[in-house]
Amino acid sequence: MKVPVKRVALLAIAVSSLWVAPADAATRPKAGAACTKVGVVVGGLRCTTVGKRKIYRPVPAVTTAAPTTAAPTTAAPTRAPSTSATSATSSPTTLPATNPTAAPTTIAQGAAPVKVELSEWAIKAPQVYKAGLLSFDLKNIGEFAHDFVVVEGISYEDLPKLRAGAVEEASVKIAGRTKRFAAGEAGKLDVQLKPGGYVFYCSIIFGPTNHAEKGQVLSVTVQ
Repeated sequence: MKVPVKRVALLAIAVSSLWVAPADAATRPKAGAACTKVGVVVGGLRCTTVGKRKIYRPVPAVTTAAPTTAAPTTAAPTRAPSTSATSATSSPTTLPATNPTAAPTTIAQGAAPVKVELSEWAIKAPQVYKAGLLSFDLKNIGEFAHDFVVVEGISYEDLPKLRAGAVEEASVKIAGRTKRFAAGEAGKLDVQLKPGGYVFYCSIIFGPTNHAEKGQVLSVTVQ
C-alpha cells in the first residue's frame, strides 16, 4: 500500500513540532539565544518567533492552585442563665445628701472657751454663737499691739465713726473689751451676749493708722 507523498510530509511536520530536545547541561541553550525550529522546547525554553527573529524564551509555568479547605465553624456554646440568690434588679444605692456650703459652727453657752486670734489686719474667730455667757481665749499672733472690742451692730460699715474710720464708741453699745495685747501676748474675756448682731474689732489708732479701718473687724451673729 502506497502512502501519498503529501500525507507523509504533513506527518513529518507534526512530529517535528512535538519533538522536545534533550536538556542536558552541555546542549541546553540560554534564554534569548537564536533557534531554528519554532515550537521546540529545550531545558524549559521554547523556540519562539519574536518579530523577525527566532529565539528561545522561558516556557511559562502553569500553577495549579490548591483547593481551599475552610475550617469548620464551631458555634459557641449557649451560656445558661445565671441563677443568683440575689434579685436580678438591684435597688439603687442612695447616697447621703451633701451640702457644698457648710453651715458655720455655732458655739453654745457653757461650751469650752472660744479661741480668738488677732493679727494684721484680721480677727479669726467663729461667727455664730448661742446667747448667754461666752468666754474668749485671745492671743495676739501679729507683730503689732492689738485689743479686742465687742459692740452691738450688724457690721463695721454701719457703725458710727470718727476720723480715719475709728468707731465712735460714745454712740455704740459696748458689750465687752480687753486691754492691749503686745505681740505674742494672750488674755481672756467673758461677755454676756443676747440674741442679735455684734461686731468684733480692734480699736487701736496709731497716727493715721486705724486697725479697724484696715480690716481688723468681724461681724458675728448670736442666736
